[in-house]
Amino acid sequence: MNFIYLVIIYGFPRRNCARSSTGQSVRLRTERLGVRLPPGAVVFKQIANPRIKKIIKFISEDIEKFFFNRTVYFVILFFPLLILLNSFYWMIINYKKTYIDLIVKEHYPVESISVIVILVSIIIGIRFVFLMYRRKIEKFKIIFVGLLVLGLIFVGLEEVSWGQWFFYFNSPEYFKETNLQRETNIHNLKNLHVIFEYIRVFIGVGGLISIFLNNTRTFKYISSPFVLILFFVVIIIFSGLDVYNYYLTDQRVLSNVGSVWWFLKLNMEIIELMIGFSALIFLYSNYRSLKYN
Repeated sequence: MNFIYLVIIYGFPRRNCARSSTGQSVRLRTERLGVRLPPGAVVFKQIANPRIKKIIKFISEDIEKFFFNRTVYFVILFFPLLILLNSFYWMIINYKKTYIDLIVKEHYPVESISVIVILVSIIIGIRFVFLMYRRKIEKFKIIFVGLLVLGLIFVGLEEVSWGQWFFYFNSPEYFKETNLQRETNIHNLKNLHVIFEYIRVFIGVGGLISIFLNNTRTFKYISSPFVLILFFVVIIIFSGLDVYNYYLTDQRVLSNVGSVWWFLKLNMEIIELMIGFSALIFLYSNYRSLKYN
């Protein structure tokens, strides 16, 4: 046969669910198909290209394993590309300084949304840790998620400059002299800034590796869903090039409006937002997977 039929399960509310032979919950939704198929199935006809088969297999398992709604799944999957295309349009094709202010300036939407996303991730992460403890999941997995939550708390506090956002206190003299933005935080210190740029690359690489471990029992509940693949690819590319930016001899290149390096540098706030969203989706999807299985 030169084609295959792939059954992608979508939508997993707790009500109106049936149990499959493998013990997974699937939504009863067959009326649209007019034939008797596994509950909640939508059939995709696809040429039997091995690589395409593997990608669609990842997607189908993702939607079933992590209880994603099908529409939401594809919005999340292509979110990184959509937001970067939007930036490219307003910064390169139809230059708008207003848009640049929105993504670069302190306390503006992109940075504020990042803080909110991190806060929600911390809340979900704490609930996830307690759920893992109650379900007696392996200790190393509980420790991993606990460390991730602590890392998010640190990142959140760094983003709001340890309260400076809200209380408007003056930075100590040390931070005024050594901080690139004269704020009370560590990640913008002149001598440490590049370390955090390498950490972004590490997050992208680690996340990408964890995607291909999500079908292994050893890494169950601490691996990333396939839906985050574009998040991690974009994070690796932009963060890697940002590290290269750091070592550029001629820093004037970064201020050349419309250049690739200028575009890259100004979009690092969006990359930080993507890191926050990837942490949120990672924690939420694994939390749901454990809770409903």
